[in-house]
Amino acid sequence: MLLTSAGSNWKVNGTNRPVTREFSRLRDRKSVNAKRPGLSFYSLRHTFQTVADDTTKDFVGVHYVMGHPDQSTSGNYRHSVSDERLKNIADSVREWLFESDSKEN
Repeated sequence: MLLTSAGSNWKVNGTNRPVTREFSRLRDRKSVNAKRPGLSFYSLRHTFQTVADDTTKDFVGVHYVMGHPDQSTSGNYRHSVSDERLKNIADSVREWLFESDSKEN
C-alpha cells in the first residue's frame, strides 16, 4: 500500500481524494494556471496512457499500470505482467518526458 507523507492511504475514501488534493497543491505551488479548463490529476493519467501506448505498443501492460481491469477472455487467464515490461513502459514515458532536456545538453 502506498502512503502519503502523513501516513494516510492514497485510496479514495468518500469525498476525500488525496491524489487530487496533492496535485492541486503542487499545481498551485508551481504557479500553473489553475483556471485552465481540464488541468487536473487526470490530465496526467491521460497523457501517461497516450504516451505509453504510442511508445511501447504494449496495451496490456499499460492497462495493467493504469489499474484498468482486463475483462477479456485473455485477461481472465493473465495473472501478471512481467517487471521487465513494466520497467519498459516507465522508461519509455520517462524518455519521452525528458527527451527535450537531453537534446539541449
